[in-house]
Amino acid sequence: IDGARIDNVSASAVKYDGIFLYTTVNASTATTNGEIGGRSGADTFCSNALTSTNKLNSSITSCSNIRALIATSASDEIRDMPSNYSVPENKPVYNQMGQIIADNFTKLVSGDNLNMHLGGYEDFLNGAEFEYWSGSSDGGVLHSSNNCNGFEVTATNVFGQRHAGNHKKFYPGSWRPCNHTLYLICICY
Repeated sequence: IDGARIDNVSASAVKYDGIFLYTTVNASTATTNGEIGGRSGADTFCSNALTSTNKLNSSITSCSNIRALIATSASDEIRDMPSNYSVPENKPVYNQMGQIIADNFTKLVSGDNLNMHLGGYEDFLNGAEFEYWSGSSDGGVLHSSNNCNGFEVTATNVFGQRHAGNHKKFYPGSWRPCNHTLYLICICY
């Protein structure tokens, strides 16, 4: 194999097959309060963020399914996404830079250490601790009281679980009142 030739392969020649994780950090409308509009509103927010940020490598921007990585109810938990939305269970999870951060979706939400910060390269490069709505506890399970009532309510006395981006694992951080504005973590596949 000609090593020089390998180094000269265009990045656009590499085709990825898997789940792609991105955040809304650089979107034109980057944050939202807890009244996202439930699953449908959160997925739309993520869809709009992908269009406005266009951060994913050009060879992986043609995802046909876009979902927010949030739990909205006991029947719509993050861990249920493979059965609810056909998220592939046997494909690697890539970050916005095209790097594999988890071997598969189950590993992504397991709470085990990942290859990179879950929040994406913004958290890694900036050293910032961005906060993301998740509504979930360990393993992608719905947090029974901290989910902004299915991400349908904004109020100071209603709370939502968040993920702190400075962790190299799916980690339920502390809660925030639902009138706060946080980012979302999204997947496309």
